Amino acid sequence: MRAIGRAVVVLGRTVAEAITIGHATCLVCPDRPAVRAANFAAEIKVASPADAELTLGQVQQHFARRGLICWALYAADGPSTRWIADVAVRDGYQATSRCVLRLERFAPEPTDLRLQIIPARAAYRELRSLLTRWVGQAYDAGDRLVTDLTETFIDQLDEPRLDMFLGRVDRQPVVVAGVLSLGQVGVIQYAQGLLQEVGPKIATVLMSHLLEHCQRAQFEQVIVDLAAGSSQIRFFESLGFKVAGSYVRLDREAAAPP
Repeated sequence: MRAIGRAVVVLGRTVAEAITIGHATCLVCPDRPAVRAANFAAEIKVASPADAELTLGQVQQHFARRGLICWALYAADGPSTRWIADVAVRDGYQATSRCVLRLERFAPEPTDLRLQIIPARAAYRELRSLLTRWVGQAYDAGDRLVTDLTETFIDQLDEPRLDMFLGRVDRQPVVVAGVLSLGQVGVIQYAQGLLQEVGPKIATVLMSHLLEHCQRAQFEQVIVDLAAGSSQIRFFESLGFKVAGSYVRLDREAAAPP
């Protein structure tokens, strides 16, 4: 769970200003006010219910002064989670169940000769095109929000510990996936692209390539964070992952991913 929290903050710093408020790290980006990954609070650890009241009040005041909404709250491990959740739900947040899956076994997938896999940084224009199409289809968002979400994905590539791979079929970008290196832990960052056009086989081959990259990096653990009940859980289980834990993220309903 700690690695998931660290990953959120590491990638958040690529698009947002980070500041410590009380016992929380706030990530704020006025240029992208509706994007969750650019406006949230994480690493929240409090010592009592009263401390949770104080800390979350300070967080909300900080965002309000900037004319923004804090779209998500990530509590640190321990009893803090319950106290923070009680205050946050009362203040209008929704408790969103998340699953963390850990790689238990890995069998490489045979190569699909239709799929060309290249580093995403080598094809910014194609990556932006794919993400714009994917975001536009996956979310009910206007042009401004589609642009903000796409640029947030692109900006995350500025993090040197993030390795992203782009899959192309017939020279057209179709899928993208990556891994964030946090010491001996690799945290999968996954966007399924336009699978309705190419099918799950392509995604499996790309993920196999990514997991081979993780093997070469000699990670002690490889994990992925997914919404509880997501159809992607079965996909990752087919790759050798198993559910290793869960946590609760506190979300504002109208927040836009990533």
